[in-house]
Amino acid sequence: MTGPGYQELVRVVAELGEELELFAIVDAARDDAIYPLVQELGEQASCLYAGTLPPALQQAAPYLVRMQPENPGCTAIVEQGWGESWGIFLAVRGVDLDALRSHFRRFLEVRDEAGNKLVFRFYDPRVFRVYLPTCTPEEHAFVYGPVAHYFMEPEEGELLMRFSFDGEVFEQEQVQYCEAAVDLDG
Repeated sequence: MTGPGYQELVRVVAELGEELELFAIVDAARDDAIYPLVQELGEQASCLYAGTLPPALQQAAPYLVRMQPENPGCTAIVEQGWGESWGIFLAVRGVDLDALRSHFRRFLEVRDEAGNKLVFRFYDPRVFRVYLPTCTPEEHAFVYGPVAHYFMEPEEGELLMRFSFDGEVFEQEQVQYCEAAVDLDG
């Protein structure tokens, strides 16, 4: 599946008319190419897992990445990872990397009906695009926190999915890279 180029994704975010910064959460377990890209980003990437990790886990962990236009690693994350379920993208306002990392660490683990701990791979677009529309307003408030919009690849097709929650209303759209959005709810 051909996805948006990095600049197309930045343009879609800019067209929202808000002061937003673009981040990604990538799953290094999805492809051997991800971890070296994350390492190249240095302080602009932060592992969602805490503590000192064994090398094998470091290379398979989820990473929060501040997307920067001048960085070839960020371009590679979008252009190589699109259609391969490398991760999700998010637009936030006024939040630094550490605060955003703290937000996402809160829901790495969930419990099932029996109380067993499970890893919630929310950063997998195949999981998150199915999960978000099922949330209650309270769950949306928890999941969105400082995030204005989530972006991810669709199951199939050449569009960009955008999920938004303004504190009251949840919206889901598919955005064409060069044309107007298609409303999925109406």
